[in-house]
Amino acid sequence: MKKVIIIFATFLIISFLIFPADINAATEVLDQSDGCSSSTGSDSLGVVGNFPMYQVFRPNLNRLTKVRLTFGGSGTPSAKMIIKDMSGGTLYQVTRTIGAGTYDFILGTPLELITGMQYQIHLDYISGSTLNWEYCQPGVYSSGYAVTGGAAIPDKDYRFSTYGYSIAPTPTPTTSPDIEPPENLIAEDAPDDSGGRINLAWRKSETSGIDGYRIFRRLKEEDSEDAEQVAEVASSVLKYQDSVPENGVLYVYTARAYKGNDESTNSNEAEAVAKNNYAPDPPQNLKAVSVGEDYIELSWDKVEDERLEKYLLYYGESPADFLSEKTISRDDASYKMAGLKSGTRYYFRIASVGQDDQVSAPSDFVSAETLSKKGGLNWVWITSLTVLGLFIIGIYLYLAYKRHWWPFRKKELPIRQKLESHIEEEDIKELPGKKGKW
Repeated sequence: MKKVIIIFATFLIISFLIFPADINAATEVLDQSDGCSSSTGSDSLGVVGNFPMYQVFRPNLNRLTKVRLTFGGSGTPSAKMIIKDMSGGTLYQVTRTIGAGTYDFILGTPLELITGMQYQIHLDYISGSTLNWEYCQPGVYSSGYAVTGGAAIPDKDYRFSTYGYSIAPTPTPTTSPDIEPPENLIAEDAPDDSGGRINLAWRKSETSGIDGYRIFRRLKEEDSEDAEQVAEVASSVLKYQDSVPENGVLYVYTARAYKGNDESTNSNEAEAVAKNNYAPDPPQNLKAVSVGEDYIELSWDKVEDERLEKYLLYYGESPADFLSEKTISRDDASYKMAGLKSGTRYYFRIASVGQDDQVSAPSDFVSAETLSKKGGLNWVWITSLTVLGLFIIGIYLYLAYKRHWWPFRKKELPIRQKLESHIEEEDIKELPGKKGKW
């Protein structure tokens, strides 16, 4: 009996040494880390319910055993750390009390991950405090990014580290004609983000009892054999959001249904390009200078952004009520605002407009006052009055000439001369038989 026990114990020891099937027979090592030398900021956990925040990471090891996170602030609340796939499906969760500092969330059972695929580290805030999840920006972690308020921020990373180990990969799946592939695969750029994400959706396989779906991705110029698996989701999941390494690149996707070690053939191919859908940065250093009674000159720093389509200038007589706007070419960095009222203060703001009519946040407002009109007669009035006076003088001289007014009036003669002047030569008659005047 003693020999049997010794032989059995020896067999168990050898089995564990040859077949390290779990964490007890494997060495836990650091896999991924934010790479931050220090924190540059933090986001409050108190708003995580209404302001989603999580960290995306890409493991090199296929078993996850521990996640280490760094917090700041005060308090000792209870928090839930959740590992999700990129479709948002929950894979594992751990709850523990945390505080300011670095804390480990230990997985009771190692979580199987697919190396090279991306996953999410979420925090579900349970009890109130003033704790924050620290981050660094710009981040140096190249295999993931932070998501804050639902927006992916490529140069930001929350403070995290993941630990685990690897076991031998599963055998290469075989194609089975008995499994129908998913149909109508669609790929589209994710809207309202800074890029780096493509949304996928498909119609389920007609084969019942499958385990799930696998998503494959390749570059347009690559052969179909070069496609790499980027996701594996459950059979109930019919959509997935893929994080791609670069914007503006055409990616080609296919999907397969799988059951155990058997896979379907490829679905149809779907293509998409990830784009930065956010509006360009707003113009900076807006200035307004009054140079006349009815116009103000504006200038700003030109926005160097390929997404820029034009500028939108807002203006009005109140900083709280910009009722008017002007569209300005993307090639301009100045504008002359004419047709304004003299002696009036105007307020201005300017925004950038993207190629799809996304409007950036406006710049800070600036103001300037048009010059007031000078008192007295100006040169316009003087010229007008001069012309009018000359016109009146001309009319008078014409009438005076015609009607013998002054200065064209004849000189007055004495009465005798007046009478004599009326005696014409032909009126003087000679008497009969006499010569001389009558």
